[in-house]
Amino acid sequence: MLKTRNVQLSEDSNELNLTGLQIDDEEEELEITDARELSTLKKLFLNDTTLGHKNSQKLLTFLEKYNFEIISANNC
Repeated sequence: MLKTRNVQLSEDSNELNLTGLQIDDEEEELEITDARELSTLKKLFLNDTTLGHKNSQKLLTFLEKYNFEIISANNC
């Protein structure tokens, strides 16, 4: 049975920090909940993050909505 890993974005944040997350497709399903206007999200951090193929696709679909100024994905 898959567990859902919910990432909640707060209204006052301008960054999405997924640093160090390890989300395997077999065990967890990534879900990102957005509570802000699209234009306020400017930074994305994916350093040392491991995502399975299905969760990577979900993240990329979510990221298509934003125009990030800073993206950091070292060792991702």
